Amino acid sequence: MPKKSSRKETTLHVAETILQQLGGAGHLQAMIGAKQFVGDELMLQFKWSAKARGGMNTVVISLEPTDTYRVEFYKIRGADSRLIESRSGVYADGLARLFENTTGLYIRL
Repeated sequence: MPKKSSRKETTLHVAETILQQLGGAGHLQAMIGAKQFVGDELMLQFKWSAKARGGMNTVVISLEPTDTYRVEFYKIRGADSRLIESRSGVYADGLARLFENTTGLYIRL
């Protein structure tokens, strides 16, 4: 009988990598109240409860074909969703700094 492939592991690899580049789920939960983590083969999205600049409360980080990231910050209230800020061409080592500079929230000690 052939061994079953672990599609879930492959599918979430990018989302897990992005999460680790930001410090991990536990770290983000402790620092800013991060919650509702959603990921797939090309992106990670999460919300937070801390008060951020401009009312932002959600980020979507997507892997681009250039091996950089597109980072989009949203203000979501009920059914209303508004894009506040979008950046593309962000390298992995700049994700945390961009998050902090854009939201005003610290995710690094």
